[in-house]
Amino acid sequence: MSLRDALQLAPEQPLVLYRLASLQLRLGRIGAAEKTLRRFLQVEPDESIGHLMLGRALARQGRADDALAAMNRAVDTDPHSPDAHRALGRMLLSNGRREQGITHLREAVLLAPGGRDYQRALDVALEQPRQNP
Repeated sequence: MSLRDALQLAPEQPLVLYRLASLQLRLGRIGAAEKTLRRFLQVEPDESIGHLMLGRALARQGRADDALAAMNRAVDTDPHSPDAHRALGRMLLSNGRREQGITHLREAVLLAPGGRDYQRALDVALEQPRQNP
């Protein structure tokens, strides 16, 4: 069964919406992905991955404040998600909020001991020079 068939049979089924949004993001259809993710979150409002993906879509549209809000929601929804903490940490860093970003990156490392990607993200952040106010 194709994704198109699945959408016709179960247009509000969370897994179908999630997969569609993932595909839309990979294809660069960011606006469509945002709409799909918002539909997904109407069905599954407490699903951290939906908020995380929405944050990434919003960031790719240059909507930093909205992206930060979505990523904060991802962390609030699942505070034990190293992916959510890493994404929020990186977003905070890119918005000049170094200390807050590093805090979330450290949390990601603590949640996923031995996770090289999380440690690498933290190492890169720590190597960045501090900005003088």
